[in-house]
Amino acid sequence: MAEKNEELLQFLKSESDLRRVLAIGCSSLLAKIAEALPQAELSAVERTEMHIEHPAPKVQCYTLDFAVEELPFPKESFDYIITGSCIEQMVEPEDFVRRLFVYLKPEGKLLASFGNVRHWSALKDLMEGHWHYDKQSNKKAYNALHFFTLTEISRLFENAHYKEVQFAAQIEKAPEVLLTKLEQCGFINFNGDLEVDHWLVQVCKTDKATEYLKSFFTAEVRLQMVFLLRRIENDIDLQENCADFRQLCTAEKIPVQYLVAFIENTMLQVEKVLITVAFSAEENGQQETGILLLKEAYKGHADSMMLNYVLASLLYLHKEFATAAAVLQNYSGTDVEIEQLREKIRRENV
Repeated sequence: MAEKNEELLQFLKSESDLRRVLAIGCSSLLAKIAEALPQAELSAVERTEMHIEHPAPKVQCYTLDFAVEELPFPKESFDYIITGSCIEQMVEPEDFVRRLFVYLKPEGKLLASFGNVRHWSALKDLMEGHWHYDKQSNKKAYNALHFFTLTEISRLFENAHYKEVQFAAQIEKAPEVLLTKLEQCGFINFNGDLEVDHWLVQVCKTDKATEYLKSFFTAEVRLQMVFLLRRIENDIDLQENCADFRQLCTAEKIPVQYLVAFIENTMLQVEKVLITVAFSAEENGQQETGILLLKEAYKGHADSMMLNYVLASLLYLHKEFATAAAVLQNYSGTDVEIEQLREKIRRENV
């Protein structure tokens, strides 16, 4: 797949100031990476011995099974890690990208390529009753251990806490008759993805918002916040950890605006954590803090049914009927419990 992995290099066109770049499982690209980034120090890791025709003078080459072995580099070593198409060939792809995370500098990025299992050629083969495992095939999805669509790629990196997932589609057009037939069979052509042969993906270790958050409070405080929030997120000793978190926020005087932004940038189940923390404050004599936190969260999650319902319910309990009505008025979804709450608020507001 070297010819398609080369397209990953389009992401490097505006990155001429990169200093350290690691290529994993795609040593065939080294000469072109070196050409694109003449000032960069390059490293390469392969499972088997590399045969590079014209290696750049700064290339450091290592042979090891990167699927299971730790890489021979210090943490936060690289500006860029380029994996080519090897992620989809890992037995545990999420574990693999999590391990790569630690080798990126705080502002570092990872580049990858994924075959699209929804490509028309794969669906055509299935319609015809077969699935080729031809190693010479240019259909990358056929050579993978894990098959991906756009949704699964996003989930993979979000679960591993990467930020700012960007995609570029590499198109291989379908015969018009076949595309029509697939759509008639119920395959929705989401933004033309049935003709995407593979996805090129760039993700960041952090984003600007996360870096901004790091300028407040000490690393020790932030680590303690993450530790407690993740335990809350996973329902571990919930009452005890909520109490410890409230105490930490009070002692450090953490404002609700910062707290909401911090949760949004560090947690996977953002709404669950926001609501749990708000309820904990509400139930323990910090009613104003709980409502303020949900009001701040509402600014970025106005389309969330659960957040609308919880915020409006708390406002209703505190007899802020007009504000509760305004919250639900901005919610366009339909839900039985929300409609019942709307009716209760309307009766109180008359």
